[in-house]
Amino acid sequence: MRKPIVFAITLQLFSFTGLAHAADEDGGISGRIKDSSGHPVSNARVSIENKSDFTDNEGRYRIKGLAPGSYEVQVKKDGRKVVDTVEIKDDVMEKDLSLKK
Repeated sequence: MRKPIVFAITLQLFSFTGLAHAADEDGGISGRIKDSSGHPVSNARVSIENKSDFTDNEGRYRIKGLAPGSYEVQVKKDGRKVVDTVEIKDDVMEKDLSLKK
């Protein structure tokens, strides 16, 4: 009788720990990358920490699963690079960047 109760309590503790960890990484960033003329830059690599995404044909990108905090965003394409700092909250923020020649 005692083993099922201990198992149930242990299972609940692990469940709450998993939920707390998932809640820590609900933030993210999305936006558009444009060139100095305002045209979208496709296939640029956008990186934050160990996560990255490539822009689509309209210059859009999206990176999810980030814990709240301050991050350095890097965008690279064809030898061009831009770096900016963003503050991620617990939702997805919008950040457009310009990749100059």
